[in-house]
Amino acid sequence: MVFHCIEEETMGSSIKYLFKYINKGPDRATVRIVRSNNESNTNDLVDEINDYYDCRYVSACEASWRIFQYDVHYRYTSVVRLPFHLPVQQQIIYGEDDDIDDVLDKPSVASSKFTAWMECNAVNADAWKLTHVEFTTKFVWQCGDRIWKPRKVGKCIGSIHSVSPNLREAYFLRILLNKGKGSKSFEEICTVNGEEYSSFRDACYALGLLDDDKEYIDALKEASHSGSGSYLRFLFATLLMCNSMSKPEVVWENTWEYLADGILYHQRQRFNSPAIRKDGHIVLNVDSSGIALLLLPGGRTAHSRFIIPFELTEDYVCKINQSSDLGSLLRKTSLIILDEAPMVHKHAFEALDQSLKDVFKSENSTNSDIPCGGKGIVFGGDFR
Repeated sequence: MVFHCIEEETMGSSIKYLFKYINKGPDRATVRIVRSNNESNTNDLVDEINDYYDCRYVSACEASWRIFQYDVHYRYTSVVRLPFHLPVQQQIIYGEDDDIDDVLDKPSVASSKFTAWMECNAVNADAWKLTHVEFTTKFVWQCGDRIWKPRKVGKCIGSIHSVSPNLREAYFLRILLNKGKGSKSFEEICTVNGEEYSSFRDACYALGLLDDDKEYIDALKEASHSGSGSYLRFLFATLLMCNSMSKPEVVWENTWEYLADGILYHQRQRFNSPAIRKDGHIVLNVDSSGIALLLLPGGRTAHSRFIIPFELTEDYVCKINQSSDLGSLLRKTSLIILDEAPMVHKHAFEALDQSLKDVFKSENSTNSDIPCGGKGIVFGGDFR
C-alpha cells in the first residue's frame, strides 16, 4: 500500500476517510436463497430498518474507539461565525401563522447579535481595541440575555460570513469590519477622519481599501487611440458587468468624452435625414457594411445601391444607365449619405464620381468637372 503526503489544507474528511479505509478490516457479504417462483415473492415484506442494522458493519478500530468513548471528531480552537447585516436588515425567523405583533416584539428584532456588538463597544472600553473578528477572543455571546459578556475561560476565534462583491454595500461593510475597531453605530463605521460618508463603499475608498481605478481609466484612454466610440462603450459596459471597478462613476467622469465619441454624429445623421425627407426630398442612405446600415432608415450598402463590385480597378466605372430606374432615382435625389466612408476603397469613390458625372452630364454640360456631377454627398465615419 502506498501512502501519499497530505497537505495541511486538505479537508478533514479526507483524513477521516483514509483512517477508516486503512483500518476497516474484512468485508462482510450477505447471501439469501429464495424461490424462483414470482408469486411467492409478491407478499414478502421488506423491513428496511432491520436490513440496515443487519448490513451495518463496525470495524475493530471504530468499535474500540467507541467503547472507550473517544471523540470521533472535534475541532480546536472553537470558531464562532459572526453574522452582520446592513442597517434595519437583520434576519427575523417566524412561523407561518405567527402574529405580526408577536414577531415584532421578539428580542432578536430589537437587538441582533451584530447590533449587540455595537452596544458592547459603547459601554466597555476593552472592546475598543478589538476588531469584529478579534472580539470573540475577549467576549462571549450570551443567548439568553442577548448580550456580549467578557470571557473568563476558554479561547475562541471569530469568523465573519463571506460575502460576494455583487452584494455591494454588504461586501464593503465586511471590509470595514475587518479593519475598524470599537464601532458603536453604523454611522461611526462610515466615519473616516471625522468625516461621515454616505455609503460603506465611499468609506472604504477614503481609507484606501479599494483601488483607485486608475488602471481602468488608462486602459480606456489607451483604447481610444485606435478604437471607435462604440467599441469604447462596449468595453466600459463589459467592465461594469464584471463588477471590477471600485467606483464606476469616477471612471466615467474621467473618460466620458472618449465614450461619447461618435454619438453626436450618429444623432445628427439620424435626425437630419428624416428632416429632409419630411420636406418631400429624396435621401439615399448607404453604408459600407450590411451591419451598420441596420441603423439607417431605408439603408443599403454602397456596392448594392451603385452597382459597385467588390474587386475594383482604378479604371472601373459604375454601369448606371441614364434612362434606367436607378439613373432616374439619382436625378430626383436631393442628398446621398454614405456612412463609414473610410471603410470603402478609394477606387469605389472614383468609380462613383465618374458614374454620377455621366448621369448628370446633360444637366451640367457647361462644366463637366463638377465632383459627383454636382450631387450633394455626405461622407461620414471615423476619419482618424
